[in-house]
Amino acid sequence: MNRSKQGGNQGNDVENGETGLHLKLKTRHLKMVAIGGSIGTSLSVASGSAVATGDPAALVLDFAIAGFMLFNVCIALGELAVTFPVSGSFAVYSSHFLDPTWGFAMG
Repeated sequence: MNRSKQGGNQGNDVENGETGLHLKLKTRHLKMVAIGGSIGTSLSVASGSAVATGDPAALVLDFAIAGFMLFNVCIALGELAVTFPVSGSFAVYSSHFLDPTWGFAMG
């Protein structure tokens, strides 16, 4: 795609001065973030059984590979967010670049 097709006047919210996002995190939202963080921590602690049954070096290699893939996904999303600053993330990006049905399926 060329730049004019990607970055054309698409009515971005940021350009109009309206973000569409409001800072209204409630206590229950913060609790869910904390629960998600504890689930992630328990996943790391529970990997001790994998170390006990397998090779610790293989587990470190697996975490390194997964971390590298996650890093690349975060960098790609950051690039998309800077280039196309809209609210909606995956659904908006997949609707824009792939097809509206992909955006609908993703949320």
